[in-house]
Amino acid sequence: MRIVDAHLHLMVGKEYEGSSDPRLLIESGVVSQAWLLSANGFTDGHATDEEMLACCRQSPDYFVPFGYLDFRKGPDHIERLRRAGCVGLKTIWPEEPYDSRRYFPLYECAEALHMPILFHVGGAYYDPPCRPRTADSAVVSLEQMYGRNMMPMHMDAIAKSFPRLVIIMAHLGGDIAYFEQAALVCNGHAGMKGRAMMYLDLSSELPYYGLPSLVKAKEVIDYVGPGRILYGSDANYPYAADVARFWLFFLQKVVRMRDEDVARIMGGNADQIVSAARPGRPAG
Repeated sequence: MRIVDAHLHLMVGKEYEGSSDPRLLIESGVVSQAWLLSANGFTDGHATDEEMLACCRQSPDYFVPFGYLDFRKGPDHIERLRRAGCVGLKTIWPEEPYDSRRYFPLYECAEALHMPILFHVGGAYYDPPCRPRTADSAVVSLEQMYGRNMMPMHMDAIAKSFPRLVIIMAHLGGDIAYFEQAALVCNGHAGMKGRAMMYLDLSSELPYYGLPSLVKAKEVIDYVGPGRILYGSDANYPYAADVARFWLFFLQKVVRMRDEDVARIMGGNADQIVSAARPGRPAG
């Protein structure tokens, strides 16, 4: 079965030594392709856009580049990322809630360029303010760490304002406390003809998915449907293969989902998004 990891980062911090070589995942033979997400060196350990793109160029058939949507910048930086080869955008740490009208020009640009946006949602309670890795980035402010700025409900206003924008909420909503909120927003918009294309991804460390979370995750998948779920790991390279094996086993053997639905979640939905977003498609 073709497996696409729709949530993978390029980490370059010293704490990741021994696990930052992408060949470890490529050579595992488990994951067929991965979306490589940038945080543009915003905090320690995260690669810059340039480092992420360089890695993707070394394995262009394997990695799909997602640049960092920086809320401190204007739409022109999204256009530059598109010209550089980015297929989509990843974002986290806004100074205001995601649905602030201040950010609407950025979403308008992404929609016009057919660039999906993968939003970190559910807060950032594990992220204290910290200094960035690159000299040209500002220190992460306390406001950017406020969990209230990254709630699934913010996607409602974005979807209503930009109905052609592909919106992906990471981590199935961010925590079991937000699974239902994310599912309600996703189901409402994804099910409306002509409205936003909205998805949830399964990414997170596996310990985060204890038994209650796994039961709830299955309920969410049933509610929104397998056509709105993406597999992702959010793990380092050796562990990412294990995470893929786990979800494949869980969907196939534990909840006994139909093979065609497992295939959509594990790779088919991601392939469809990328196919519609590849650079070169005319805007508008």
